[in-house]
Amino acid sequence: MIEKIGINIFDETKNSFFKRHFKLALFLSLVMVLLVGQILYVIKRNEIDAQFLDVVSTIPSTFIVIQDLVKIFVVTYKRDRIRKVIMEIGKIWPTELDDEEKKKTLHSWTKSLKFFDNAFFRAAIISLVFYELLPLAMTIYSINTEADAQYQFPLQMYFFCDLHSHFHYALAYTYQLIISTTVHMCVYVSCDFLLVDLIFDLSALLSLLRIDLENLMEQNSTNYDFEDDDCEDIKVIVIKHQKLLSLAETLNEIFGGIIFSQVSFSSVIICCYSFMAVIADGMFLKNLTASLGIMFAIFIIAWPGQMLSDASNNVATAAYRCLWYERGKKFRKCIAIIIARSQRECHLSALGFSDLTLAMFSKVISTSWSYLSLLNQMYDNIDE
Repeated sequence: MIEKIGINIFDETKNSFFKRHFKLALFLSLVMVLLVGQILYVIKRNEIDAQFLDVVSTIPSTFIVIQDLVKIFVVTYKRDRIRKVIMEIGKIWPTELDDEEKKKTLHSWTKSLKFFDNAFFRAAIISLVFYELLPLAMTIYSINTEADAQYQFPLQMYFFCDLHSHFHYALAYTYQLIISTTVHMCVYVSCDFLLVDLIFDLSALLSLLRIDLENLMEQNSTNYDFEDDDCEDIKVIVIKHQKLLSLAETLNEIFGGIIFSQVSFSSVIICCYSFMAVIADGMFLKNLTASLGIMFAIFIIAWPGQMLSDASNNVATAAYRCLWYERGKKFRKCIAIIIARSQRECHLSALGFSDLTLAMFSKVISTSWSYLSLLNQMYDNIDE
């Protein structure tokens, strides 16, 4: 989907800069208009007589647009590195497996990935439908039941002209609908899909590496000679292990900024949507589904991050449990290298501030609750 806005990770053609980036530049200009409109809505709140709840409802959508711009910048600027990571994983990925346990393990990982992708996609569609279409439905109801119709939009933004007719309202609503839907599906969701898929692939390869370690002595337990042991079996595993850890580090360098933007902004976004779901009249479903959608988006990257960390730790455990004491000195050195390297957890992080694990997800939710309590108290003081 990310190709729809002009970002093609596998495009290696020698076309001119203008041809390769025209669609992306056009899309970015429309997104910037949306972002500027939301920022101006907050700045000119007194001029347009915006209430406290109107300003609060503008904050989460503005932060989401900023997150999307970060994702666009990272994927565009680092798409060559992303392509290299994908190609390296493709080279390591097994094409034929004779071991039944490996087949079951790989099938389990691919099945889990399919489940995660389908669940995230459906959750994104459901939250987007409620968020985008509920204000339109309420506006149509207001037009048919009230003399002075109240125009409502998915996003609060400053319009440079007054909307006095249904035609102007339809144009403004169509612009918001097209841009926000495209941004959410082609940027927000697509980048998360890309990150989750790469994490799952690395975790699956680490799990297969663990099985190789567990099966080492089964292959070498009979007629073993300490003197003639060339340790080729463990050397292959060590090289592959180092390669996978290197890919994980590269992945962390590429997506660290995206993870940081999601972790740092999501607490505020969830807080504002939850607050609006409780306080705002008539928009309960819109804000509730938006809040749950952001929570699920954080969970959908935190859980694979936890899986990657666990898979890395399992490699160290398998190395320790293998019968290394029945092999030669070279073999023991290789095992020691694997254990020593695996003691440092393999995980992604938000530019070093927070690791991408379930603990991070729990921290985001608890922080959102704290912000919600504070915002609710502020609103009570203003209301008094």
